[in-house]
Amino acid sequence: MKDMLWLMRNIWRSTIRSKILPVYLMLPLLGVFLSALTYSSAEDETVLRIGVANLDKTQLAEDAVQYLDGLSHIQVQMVDLSALDGEVASGRLEGGVIFEQGFSEGVHSGKPGGLQMVSVDGEQATRHIKGLLAGYVNDLDAIARIAKGDETVFAELYNQARSKSVSLSGEMVDDISADQQKSRQSIGYLITLMLFFAMSLAGNILREKENRTYFRVLTAPITSRSYYVSNMVVHLFVMAVQVIVTLLVMRFAFRIDGGLPLWQMFVLLVIFALVAISISMVIVASARSTALATAVQSLLIVPTSLMAGCLLPIETMPAWIQKTASFLPQRWLLDTLHSLQQNGISKDVYLNISILLAFTVTFSLLAVYMFERNEDTRVFV
Repeated sequence: MKDMLWLMRNIWRSTIRSKILPVYLMLPLLGVFLSALTYSSAEDETVLRIGVANLDKTQLAEDAVQYLDGLSHIQVQMVDLSALDGEVASGRLEGGVIFEQGFSEGVHSGKPGGLQMVSVDGEQATRHIKGLLAGYVNDLDAIARIAKGDETVFAELYNQARSKSVSLSGEMVDDISADQQKSRQSIGYLITLMLFFAMSLAGNILREKENRTYFRVLTAPITSRSYYVSNMVVHLFVMAVQVIVTLLVMRFAFRIDGGLPLWQMFVLLVIFALVAISISMVIVASARSTALATAVQSLLIVPTSLMAGCLLPIETMPAWIQKTASFLPQRWLLDTLHSLQQNGISKDVYLNISILLAFTVTFSLLAVYMFERNEDTRVFV
């Protein structure tokens, strides 16, 4: 035990002397900032400015204009037909709607038409407004089919439809889905950087192998198992500090509420830190050179984090990638976070945590085995 404490003290001194340590401790904050910036811009409510040229001048056309004007995030501006193209081309309006003469007659006859859309960006810019108007016109068409060309019946049914009202009571509730998504994306960035950070911490072992300090240490009464445990304890402490800093900044600086207590997120991320450390130890123990370890790190961390949904929402991935992600520890952590946000602590959460711990045990045993096999100085250059 005394030997392990001495070893942990020396590993700690070597770790805090690293010039890159502050960078890795603060780098996750950049991921939180990017996540907050991305989803904040997506949440901004934008007003779609639409110009309307009403050439039909009938009650149906006027009501359709009022319908558009009453929609949220749409601002209607009445313009002359001659000025509509210029307003849209200048960017003062995002698009235009033209109610042509005969719009009302087409509705009465059961052949709705007489609508034109104007946009400099083509169909992409007018698709939203076209979809909204299509629903409104379809309702008018349904009334026209019932009236069978009788304008008196049409007017009666139309007025009845307009006069009907539904009494609703509402209550404002907070929408936390955006915060939960920002939280999951921030955690995704964090665990990707945690894998790199764990590899950076394990890089001290590579340097000790290069200068043969590692092999001199093992000539003392210290086993490979003790060496592994000592490194894991120190690295876990440093990564726990990284997690604490990130969670505090995420909650109190960026006001991102993940929908669960900070201590639950901390415990979850510390468990993943164990997984990250054990993976880095396997890479270091199996690598026969620093260059090889660096190459394996790059080829392993980024692709698996991308497939697991750390960098992009996994819903955007092909189905086969989503299935493959079930073999990755990053995916299990994000699934656990989602389960906690939706249902709190449940059997699924315990199962996911057990799987993460199984990853840790498996990689740890593999790392210890490789350390014991590679004690010969000739296996590292």
